[in-house]
Amino acid sequence: MRIKLYIIGLIYLFIFCINCDYKRGIEKVLINNCYWDICDKENNYNGNYSWKFSSQGKCQYFSYNYSNGEKRSVSIYKGGRPDIWSIKEDTLNARFTKLIIKRYNSDTIFLIGYNSNDKIMLIKNCRNYVVE
Repeated sequence: MRIKLYIIGLIYLFIFCINCDYKRGIEKVLINNCYWDICDKENNYNGNYSWKFSSQGKCQYFSYNYSNGEKRSVSIYKGGRPDIWSIKEDTLNARFTKLIIKRYNSDTIFLIGYNSNDKIMLIKNCRNYVVE
């Protein structure tokens, strides 16, 4: 009986460690000096807006400025005050939105709406911009 409890305890510890590594992994990807272009079906996956995540748990929303009809000019507009963001299990909570993290790599994050089937991609954008 003691051995079974010991094994069950090890299984729970293993599952807990996997969850911690997942959270730390996605946080390392999100927190950097780059913007994350928000690409969704509603905007034809153009990435007209972006988020920037800080290690202090703040998420700033940006809107790109266009020049001569070209996307991604040298300046972007801040969208109000920063909101908070967090990761809980496989869910990204950002700007009052819950999104399930389906998969990610160093430059792309695939998300699905928590209460919908909206598919969203966050694409890393490390170009230098002037923030207005």
